[in-house]
Amino acid sequence: MKTIKILLLSALFAVNLFSCQDDDTDQDQPELTEDTITPKRNEKTFQGNFILKDHIIDQGILDDDLKLRVLMEGNGEMDQMGDAQLELYHHRVLKPVENHVRISDGDFKIWDSLGSEIYGTVNESLDEYSPRYELTGNVHGGTGKFQGASGKFVIQLVKTGHSRHRAVVRLNIHNLDPVWPAL
Repeated sequence: MKTIKILLLSALFAVNLFSCQDDDTDQDQPELTEDTITPKRNEKTFQGNFILKDHIIDQGILDDDLKLRVLMEGNGEMDQMGDAQLELYHHRVLKPVENHVRISDGDFKIWDSLGSEIYGTVNESLDEYSPRYELTGNVHGGTGKFQGASGKFVIQLVKTGHSRHRAVVRLNIHNLDPVWPAL
């Protein structure tokens, strides 16, 4: 009986996961509102756009919910960094009965072509299941020109196709390396 329940939950998840058609139009481009995170004095704001691919690393059933460990990675551009890469790990717990998804236990890393990177952790959230969702969290450090960085971030995601997302990233960072040029 448990095997049947797992198969049904997996089928429901698969239908939701793969039901979006590829669409590269600008109408699916996530947009950050100015009040999403407000920069504080002495903070620098960086914004970027990425195309990400999902990779399910692990999955299982927890209390009739489907639990996934997901890696999202891809290329894009960030202000003041140019070409950049983004890795985003997090847990998704899909709650098909309530039509919700819970995000937890996540972290991110963005690095540029010169090797400078910035990293942080994802806050837990609970949202209605949708092709659009938002992750928030804290910046905890970096290397190179981001040495000693701290602050907040928002990543807004829109599903654009099978295991693909567009992402808009905003970082509000302070405590940057003193050699970072004034913006």
